[in-house]
Order: sequence, then C-alpha cells, then structure tokens
Amino acid sequence: MSQQPQQQQQKSTGMSGCAIALIIVGALAVLGVVVMAVGVLVFMRSDTGQALTSTATSIAGGQSAQGTRELRAAGCHDAWVMDFKAMSDLVDRLAPDAGPPVSAEVGVVVVCSDPPAAMTCEQAVAVYAKASPAHVSVINLSISDTGKPQERCAGTWDRAGRRLPDAAAPPAAAPAR
Repeated sequence: MSQQPQQQQQKSTGMSGCAIALIIVGALAVLGVVVMAVGVLVFMRSDTGQALTSTATSIAGGQSAQGTRELRAAGCHDAWVMDFKAMSDLVDRLAPDAGPPVSAEVGVVVVCSDPPAAMTCEQAVAVYAKASPAHVSVINLSISDTGKPQERCAGTWDRAGRRLPDAAAPPAAAPAR
C-alpha cells in the first residue's frame, strides 16, 4: 500500500509522446516547404524558367494586346492575340532541335469568341488589321461560339484582308483519271 502513493508522486513532468511527434512532423513539413521554395527559385532563375515566365507573361497579355479592345468593341465577347514569333522563340530556347525557326511572316493568332451571329471572319480581320501594329502582315483568325464543338470560321489572311492558303491545310489531291 505504501508503494501506490509513491508512484503517483513520481509523475513525469516532460512532454507527452504526442506532443513530440507533432513537433517532429511540423519541423519536417517546414523543411519540405523550404526545400520546394529553393527548388522553384533555382528553376525560375534558369534559362528554361525565364523562357516559361516570359511566355506566360506574353500569353496573359494576349487579352490586352493591341487590337483586342477594338475586337471586343465590334462584338467579340472575348478577344485574344498571340504573336507566333514569341511562341517560336520559346520552342527554339527549350528544344533547339525541334525544327527550323518560324519566320516573322507567320504572323499572329487572333481569337474572337462569341461575336454577334452576323460577324464574319473577314469583318473581324478588317477590325483587327485596322488596329494592329504595323509589323503584323499575316493574321491567323479563329471565331468560335461557346458550347459549339467547331469554330464558326478560321483561316489565314493578309493585312489587306485577302485570304491566304492555310498552312495547316493538306495539299489538294490530284484529280483521279
């Protein structure tokens, strides 16, 4: 009987095992976050990280690029412009063996979504050409309607509004004899 009161007096005053486990898990989590932050910082300072950053900035700027305000005023719910040369430069930096560089003559991609039903590609090209920078000579335009699987119209035009052969279109087959 005399041993029971002695055991109650010798209670531990240190931390419990659960508290120690929580401290260890928390320290490992903080260490993981620090390692990931350092990894992201190193990547963003690399050539690849810089290229991706500039491309992301360029893509994000596509909605405010020159000519988009005019397209929205003409009725496009959303308008976006991307310079093909910028994308080509990214590919050249990330994969130099991917193929020949794209010339500046490839132009820009212009996307107009949900315009008025009567708007044609030719009208959208005319709006963009009037507002676009002078160096843009080729306009690759796409008009689409939300919820519809296919584009309303798409193609390639020069600055004067003349339709050009689409680069992605397959060559016409020779007639069978």
